[in-house]
Amino acid sequence: MSDNPVQVAVGRLAEAQRVRKNRPLDPQKIADARNDLVAARTERAIVEAVAPTDPDYEPLREADRKRLANVLLNG
Repeated sequence: MSDNPVQVAVGRLAEAQRVRKNRPLDPQKIADARNDLVAARTERAIVEAVAPTDPDYEPLREADRKRLANVLLNG
């Protein structure tokens, strides 16, 4: 199993969307898998923004962190 949360979420979504004769599609499982994928991608982007691996980029500034946190908390 992969240590990459995005890759794991992609696999779960693929499995949830797989059509089989003996198992109908479960819309709730697909929705949950999509949500997990969005969350994993968002987390990866946040981690990169606050601690960039590329030295040409500075970490996300405090004002932007607060603005984005507000969006996450309040939709």
